[in-house]
Amino acid sequence: MSSSFPPISSTASPAAYGSAGSGTQADARSLQRFLDNATAGTQLKFRVESDVGRVIVQVLDSQSGEVVRQIPREEAIELARAALDQRGAR
Repeated sequence: MSSSFPPISSTASPAAYGSAGSGTQADARSLQRFLDNATAGTQLKFRVESDVGRVIVQVLDSQSGEVVRQIPREEAIELARAALDQRGAR
């Protein structure tokens, strides 16, 4: 996948990404094309687990709806719930 954006691991200066407030419609379209290509075949779903105070991000397969990845993982959410229960904070 090629893009006009420097890779995250590069030593590019912040100026390579543009300065705050310098965005244009062309920049927005370019970024949207990059994100569309990077996420082809997937959808992002955001939800809030208010009992543990976390935002959950799920990457879903566009065709099947299957969860491909979840951040944080369900195990981490359950650990957080258990810790809060143990402290009596939930």
